[in-house]
Amino acid sequence: MGVCTHSNPSFWDEYSIFSIRGAASAQTRTDFKVFCDEHGIGFKSLEGCYRGAKEFSFIVNKRNLPVIQEHGWLEGEETVLHLTGMQRVGQRHAFARHAYLEWLDTGQIDYLGWYVACNKDVALSKEAWTYDPSEDTYWITKKELYN
Repeated sequence: MGVCTHSNPSFWDEYSIFSIRGAASAQTRTDFKVFCDEHGIGFKSLEGCYRGAKEFSFIVNKRNLPVIQEHGWLEGEETVLHLTGMQRVGQRHAFARHAYLEWLDTGQIDYLGWYVACNKDVALSKEAWTYDPSEDTYWITKKELYN
C-alpha cells in the first residue's frame, strides 16, 4: 500500500448507500449488522435525510448489494444511492465521486451530480444529505463541483 490516499484500493471502489426496512428500530439495525458480519460484508452505519425525512442508513461496497437485496433487506425501500469510484476532477489534481439514484421498482438511474463533503449548516439546509458519525462529516450532492 502506498502513502497516498489514491493508493488505497477502496479509493477506486464503487459504493451504495441505502436505508433498510424497519431501520428506525435499533433491533432491526442490530440484526442487519449481524447479517453483514455473517456474510462478510463490510459496512458503515450512517445517518441521513431523504426527501426531508431523517433516517438511518448504511454504506457498503456496491458489489455486496445483490446479497443484501436477495435477503430482502431493501424490500419497501424506494431508492439506493450509488457512488462511483473516485474520478479525477479537471486540472486541479482533485478527486470526487459521481452520485446516481437508482429507483428500485423500475431500475431507472438518475444522475445527481458530485458527492461532496460540506459543513453541517449547508447539509441541513438540503432535502437530502448523509452524515458519517465515524468521521463527523456531512455529505451532499452537487451538480457543479466548484460553485
